[in-house]
Amino acid sequence: MHGHEQHAALVAGEQWFYLQYQGVLREQDGSLVELRACPKCGSSLARKTTKAEQERSLRAMAAVLSSSLANLPEDG
Repeated sequence: MHGHEQHAALVAGEQWFYLQYQGVLREQDGSLVELRACPKCGSSLARKTTKAEQERSLRAMAAVLSSSLANLPEDG
C-alpha cells in the first residue's frame, strides 16, 4: 500500500532532492513551500524551504539547462 506514511518518509528523507522538482509556492504567511513529485503516484509533496535554498537549487538547475541548450545543434 502506498500512502501518507510513504509520502512523509519521502518529504523527511534525503531522497527528497532526487524527486522531480515541481516549483515553489509562497504561503499566505509569507513562508515558502517546495513541491516535488512522488515517483510512485505523481502526487505533489510539499516541504518548507527558504529563499536561500531555492536560489541555490534554481541556479544549479539553470546552469544545467543553459549547458544543455548550448549543446543543441543550431540547425534543428
